[in-house]
Amino acid sequence: MTISPGLSHRVALTAIVLAGAAGACPGQAAAATFFSSFANVTATVSLGQGASWSGLGFAAGSNFLDASAQVATPGEAAYQISHVNQSVNRGDYAPPIPYDEVNLNGGIALRIFKDENGSLDYPYAAASSSMGTASAIATPSGSGFSFTMNSNITGEAFEPKGYATASVDWLANTFFKNLTADPLTVVWTVAYNLTAKAHADHPPSDSAVVETKLFAGIGAGLPCCDPKDAFAFNVAGDPPLDPPVSMVPVRPNPDPRIGEKRYEITLAPGATDQFSIHLTQSGFAEVAHVPEPAIVWLVAAGLGALAIAARRRVA
Repeated sequence: MTISPGLSHRVALTAIVLAGAAGACPGQAAAATFFSSFANVTATVSLGQGASWSGLGFAAGSNFLDASAQVATPGEAAYQISHVNQSVNRGDYAPPIPYDEVNLNGGIALRIFKDENGSLDYPYAAASSSMGTASAIATPSGSGFSFTMNSNITGEAFEPKGYATASVDWLANTFFKNLTADPLTVVWTVAYNLTAKAHADHPPSDSAVVETKLFAGIGAGLPCCDPKDAFAFNVAGDPPLDPPVSMVPVRPNPDPRIGEKRYEITLAPGATDQFSIHLTQSGFAEVAHVPEPAIVWLVAAGLGALAIAARRRVA
């Protein structure tokens, strides 16, 4: 079978045109640079042996949530941003009044998290473009003497050049008081499940990093933002990054951090204190590598076919 030079030219040119089209329209299916973080934290209050719930008073507490998501926008240096700020305050800090007896009317969760309409349905942050997607979702729940904070951030950067980032900063606290004439022991138990995953399709030109941190404690002088003060955290990086000394080694997919923490305090008659949880999550994914190898090979095949055809013409 003989292939004419004209046909060889047409085949080669078709390969090059297809390669150019693939480079101009890479599609989102090829994207594999992403991050994700999930956190589930439940706090439960209990009393020392022999104590009565009628002796423990609660102020309503306070809640602050900041959730954001952003992605790159084609042709612009600025980012498309969807941002949620949910702030709920249910008492004065010095001192919170009143300290109601623990008739919770649905539980501690409602007293801390409900908005001005009495709802626990928080909006979520989301952003998307042809260069990436990102979201940040936070959902409170609970009943009785427990409350739960669930939050999830995700992001994906698309080829050939994309960027996505998302974050959650969530602080919840409640104030309590000994209403009796005797010392009263109060115990807070925190159960947690934290995950962090990150993957870059072509490191080191592509990268993805995510971090999940949890702080909790009793007292006004609580740790806030220094990683060494976090009792539970997960960090993922791809390619691996050098973490601060106080953090665990960065791995692309660390195991979930699952555990329980116990806090106990004995209040003198009439004494007050506060319990707080601070949950933070942040992540980013970035794609900035050269065209896909498949495209390069397609161009090379086309050029090779042209060279063969040229040699045949000379012969």
